[in-house]
Amino acid sequence: MDEDTRKPLSGKDSRQPAQAGQRLRAEWPEGHPVQDFEGLLTLRETEVLQQIVNGASNAQIASSLQISVETVKSHIKNILQKLQARDRTQAVVTALQAQLVNFPD
Repeated sequence: MDEDTRKPLSGKDSRQPAQAGQRLRAEWPEGHPVQDFEGLLTLRETEVLQQIVNGASNAQIASSLQISVETVKSHIKNILQKLQARDRTQAVVTALQAQLVNFPD
């Protein structure tokens, strides 16, 4: 990966997730409604979302949580609706900014 690809926020190096998260929170637009999401997701939806943040596929999430892939898809559909997200990426960004999930290790 070239160096320019690794600088998504303010041109700073994003190799250290904790600092990237701090920059993301600091640079998030004022008035964004992420505060409204606290307590919105169920425990299982939060577990699924955390696994998405960690880079897991639907099949990996299903295996890890011992549920079917169809159930994972159902949880993801609910997560997208509740976070008003267009896709998984937007849901992850919103959840990280709102501190609903943790940055991957």
